[in-house]
Amino acid sequence: MAVQFDKRFDDAILVIQFLKPFNPEVDFASVNPVIHDMVTHTTGNLYVINDVSKIDFNFSELIVGMDAFRRMPSGERVVPIGIGSGDMLELAKQAAAQAQYGARTDAVLFATLDEALAFIEDHKKSAE
Repeated sequence: MAVQFDKRFDDAILVIQFLKPFNPEVDFASVNPVIHDMVTHTTGNLYVINDVSKIDFNFSELIVGMDAFRRMPSGERVVPIGIGSGDMLELAKQAAAQAQYGARTDAVLFATLDEALAFIEDHKKSAE
């Protein structure tokens, strides 16, 4: 498993960093219990940042990853955020909005963690 978790309970932020070697089935399966734990122990929005900036993935891995994304805990409280760039990640963002992948039209994508954290701060302020 090549996944690292940064659980920021006080800020309701979970940073998930996917590393090499990337195994989408194993790596994404390890994420679900952590998200569930964060949902259980936080209130309000939970910002789940999926950082895939350190891995390259092909179309087949994208499809496996999107299926895993569909099975991740979601709901109104979970705000999905991606970090990375490239055609495959743009395709993943578009696919996330499709019904078979959960119809998550609220997924956003940034190039860096700092940009994602700035978005979260702005999002929290606008919700007040």
